[in-house]
Amino acid sequence: GKNSQGNDSLRNSWASKNDFWFHLDGQTSTHAYLKIANPSCFTQELFNLIGSSIIHHTNVNSQSANLIYCHVKDLKGVKGFSGMVTFKHEKKILIFFDKEWQKRIKRRD
Repeated sequence: GKNSQGNDSLRNSWASKNDFWFHLDGQTSTHAYLKIANPSCFTQELFNLIGSSIIHHTNVNSQSANLIYCHVKDLKGVKGFSGMVTFKHEKKILIFFDKEWQKRIKRRD
């Protein structure tokens, strides 16, 4: 989601409980969601692509960031604060901005 309403809409209408949610740790940022059949497929490159997309869409000027993620089922919206969530069972990983991230994402049409 590019704003708080978009973040809420994605979480409530598009994401399912076993999808993954991503956010830059300690910053106001875009939320990203990933539907993935096998979480063991997570690689540093995939985390870097997800994090790079979030950095880009949030207009953060950083070459690295801590990416926080968890299952959507471990998110809970904060009443009265659009786009804000609390979470549990989260994991963190240091990601590095990939300026070529848009070229590296494979689209399935």
